[in-house]
Amino acid sequence: MRTMIRAFLAATLALGAFGCGDDDDTADDDMFTPEDMGPEEDGFVPTPTVNVRIAHLIADAPAIRLCIGPPGATLAVAPSPSATMAPDGVPFRAVLPYITLPVGTYEGRVFAAETIDGTAAGDCTIDEEPLLTLSVDAADLEDGAYYTVAALGYVTPADYDCPTGAPTVTEPCGDDSAARLTLFEDSDVDADNALIRVLHGIANAPNVDVCYDPDTSAGDMVPVELFQNIAFGTDTEYNVQADDLTAGSFRIYGHNPAAPDVDCVEALAVAELPIPTPGAIQTGFADSPTPVVDDSYDTGSVHTVVAEGVLGVDPPADPDDPDNGFAAFVPLIDLPIAP
Repeated sequence: MRTMIRAFLAATLALGAFGCGDDDDTADDDMFTPEDMGPEEDGFVPTPTVNVRIAHLIADAPAIRLCIGPPGATLAVAPSPSATMAPDGVPFRAVLPYITLPVGTYEGRVFAAETIDGTAAGDCTIDEEPLLTLSVDAADLEDGAYYTVAALGYVTPADYDCPTGAPTVTEPCGDDSAARLTLFEDSDVDADNALIRVLHGIANAPNVDVCYDPDTSAGDMVPVELFQNIAFGTDTEYNVQADDLTAGSFRIYGHNPAAPDVDCVEALAVAELPIPTPGAIQTGFADSPTPVVDDSYDTGSVHTVVAEGVLGVDPPADPDDPDNGFAAFVPLIDLPIAP
């Protein structure tokens, strides 16, 4: 069962190894191996672990670093990511690769990267007020599962206009659009299908419907509904496609409560939200083994298409200009193609 809880997870996993043997050339033959346990090897229980990644989707937040440890503890350890991995911290739209952690109860403190980097120690002994502090309990985690911890919302929601439910009427966003950390459980790989879900991360956008047009160039293909009535801060179940999706596009529309059965063609005429896919966003880090953004949906892959940013802000005219937080539809790789 997939779960979504408001929580934050991060930790470090230390691995140790022991070696023993004589000083002669037979030392390797004397090494202890699990097979030496004989009938008792069934008593060996591996440490439960989970796989976690962090996605920074708060448009008005600075680049961040994460301090993690037992609840209430400040430890003299390097923040995550390290200055070596990400010298400037984790910026808006950036996604860290998965890391493997032991199942446990943790507290995470989120700081502006410059706040930590500007201290003498530059580590997690910092006692300044964090941007966000949240915890996750071991009971909420499943051994071997994959999770995305998404930083969502706005630090100052009142600076943005949110829909009121009446056409064309908006008001300053409230606390329901405020910054938060949310844990989403990612799917396992299905070698025979392409799995795709949508995460609604635009805090000043209404509930949305999502359609897929398999051939936008032909002009005579009818877009098909994939998901409907997705609220900000939530994700959908994974849509299962038995074939590779090699052409076409996703379209996102404002949900019309008066028309619960989505008609993608009518929606296109009256309620399309212009959510472009940026040509390039910063998602890679120094020791990231695989890319995390890809628009090829092949069987055996798992994707989350994230709607993120600020609705109503046009992208910079020059792609080399600084990111102004414009709304975008970004396809993240959850898990790679199955071997």
